[in-house]
Amino acid sequence: MTYRLALALLILWNGTAVAVLPPSAYERQRDAAPFHVAMTIEKVSAPAASRGTCQVSGPITALYRNRGRRLKVGQRITVYLACNRRGAQRRVGPSLGFNLRQLRLGRTLRAYLNRRFGVAAHGSGSKITDN
Repeated sequence: MTYRLALALLILWNGTAVAVLPPSAYERQRDAAPFHVAMTIEKVSAPAASRGTCQVSGPITALYRNRGRRLKVGQRITVYLACNRRGAQRRVGPSLGFNLRQLRLGRTLRAYLNRRFGVAAHGSGSKITDN
């Protein structure tokens, strides 16, 4: 009963419910991801709101995991990931949540992807590099 009351108060106070999984849960999600790729960042589409989903497009430069052999080096894909405009409030827990400036200045995205090319494990293990 106390737990439910505390949860209800948190939702009322904050406006949204938040949950953080233990690190092992994100590791399992990464391990289950069918794809692990590196790609050149050529185009970034911004979300309509201050926080949302960005589309990052470009060619695959390396394949670290390719279950089902659907992808090829050189193939152009669009990846969907959480991103924020400048000044947006960050979410709790491990979340990719890159800001648009980071995405647009980055040259390479390395990410674990699900079957629809969304970033798996809430971005855990994914990174943007400038090389």
